[in-house]
Amino acid sequence: MSKDETKSREPTSASPVNANGKSSTPRKKKPLKPVEPLGKPESLQSVKLSGKARRRRPEPVAEFGNSFGAAVQQLSAEFLRGAAYKHRGTKGTVREQAIASFLREHLPRAYTVSGGEVIDSSEARSPQLDVMVFDGMRNHAITTGDSCLLPAEALLASVEVKSKLTREEIAKSLIAAARLKALKPFKLPLAVRRRGGQAANAQARYFHCIFAFSTDIIQGPDWLSKEYARIAEVANELGVSPQLVDRLFVVRRGLIDVDAGTGFNDSTDGGTTLMFFYMHLLMFVLRENRRRKPVPYLEYAGRMGSGWQPIVARSV
Repeated sequence: MSKDETKSREPTSASPVNANGKSSTPRKKKPLKPVEPLGKPESLQSVKLSGKARRRRPEPVAEFGNSFGAAVQQLSAEFLRGAAYKHRGTKGTVREQAIASFLREHLPRAYTVSGGEVIDSSEARSPQLDVMVFDGMRNHAITTGDSCLLPAEALLASVEVKSKLTREEIAKSLIAAARLKALKPFKLPLAVRRRGGQAANAQARYFHCIFAFSTDIIQGPDWLSKEYARIAEVANELGVSPQLVDRLFVVRRGLIDVDAGTGFNDSTDGGTTLMFFYMHLLMFVLRENRRRKPVPYLEYAGRMGSGWQPIVARSV
């Protein structure tokens, strides 16, 4: 090997060597090629949520929507089955059980669905509720047959079932809702609907709905506005707020968000509206249950320290 070749292989001062005589100069990494952005699927639309772009489907997944369409068919069948009974109470029970069964089937298993009453620690009671939803894994109700007595701190949502919605039935519902929302869970009045990202506080909220199988208002493009106007008018006559009812659902007609003054007129088989109703109830229950404090059962048991007496002699 020539001297020139040896010199060419010797490391320079700019190329440090390690113990093995190899250059320890780090190799330069090749720049990465920019990744081409994925195209937006045509079936999705961008929705801005909390400052971030979020993609949301404009239409429900086919199988998901079909399942609620089938549920409407089943509820309609239960309505007709209830019509076969002459006794009014039996009719109502059949239809209430149909709604309860629907919610049991679709809500997460942690939630219990039952009829009954709600009581707070001051012994104020709600009227009989057709359907109550609460976390059965965290809370306990005093059960008698198919009905139960539930602490006010445990109730999350309730549904009043109507065979036919009339002016008289709306008045009854508003009066019952006023009694329900006069309860004081945790010895505090119920919170009103939070708006514009308002922070949650210690007050609990209830989600109260009317589920009607039909209405005496004639079907038409202005059905929603007429139904909403009737609720507001009856509430004004009674001196109560129409917002005592959070949602009003009528099978194969539509859904009204009473507090927001908005509605959805269902022109399909009713499955879309039932899905909206279910989603509104589900999302409220999930959010409210996460922030709800444990039920103070000792407030209902009373003082437990008095009346005890020693039964074993203490040693001195």
